[in-house]
Amino acid sequence: MNKEPAPRKVIRDLETLRVLSDPLRMQIVALLRERARPVKEVAQALGLPPSRLYYHFKLLEQHGLIRVVHTRLVSGIVEKHYRAAAYAFDVDRSLLGPAAGSPGAEARAVHGAVERVQQDLDALLAQGHDPATAGDTPMRLSLAMARLSPEQARAFVQQLAELVAAFEATAPPEGQQAAMFTLFVAFYPTPSALGAEDSPTEEPS
Repeated sequence: MNKEPAPRKVIRDLETLRVLSDPLRMQIVALLRERARPVKEVAQALGLPPSRLYYHFKLLEQHGLIRVVHTRLVSGIVEKHYRAAAYAFDVDRSLLGPAAGSPGAEARAVHGAVERVQQDLDALLAQGHDPATAGDTPMRLSLAMARLSPEQARAFVQQLAELVAAFEATAPPEGQQAAMFTLFVAFYPTPSALGAEDSPTEEPS
C-alpha cells in the first residue's frame, strides 16, 4: 500500500463535504497530511482527550478522507496509524449548484467559510493577538482591488492555486514545535462591475 497521500482528491458527494467541513476534522486531516499518526498523537497535538476524536476519525475514514497505513501492537492492543487520503481536496462544483438539489448552496458555503474566519479572528483578538502588529505570530489581513483583463485574471487564479497547493503540502521539520495556521482566499469580480462594459482607464486631462 502506498502510504503517501494522493496529490489531490475530488469530493463528489454532499455528505463527504459536510464531514470534511467540520473545523475539528479539518485540523485532524491537516495533521495527518504531515505524517502517519495514531489517534493519541493527534489528540495530544490538539490538546484534547483521545475519546473526543474516535467518532471523528471513524467518520473521516468511512468517507475516504483518511486511511489506516499501518498498525502496531501496543500492550496487547492494536494501534492504528492514519494518514490523510490526499494533500488537497477539491469540491466537485456540481455539489454547489442547483443540480445538487440545493439552490444557494454555493453562497451558503461561502458565507459559512467567512463566518468561520470571523469567529477565528474574534477568538484571536480576545486572546490578545493583534493582526496589525502580529508580534511573534505571523498574521496577514488585507483587502485589495485591481483592474485585470480576463487573461490576467485567469493567470492570477492559477498563481493562487499554486500558492494554496504549496501551503497545503507544507509540513514542519521533524521534532520542531508547530501550530495550525489557516489560509482564507477570496478572488472574485467586484459586484458593481458585473455585466458592465469596462473601458480602459484614461488619464485625467
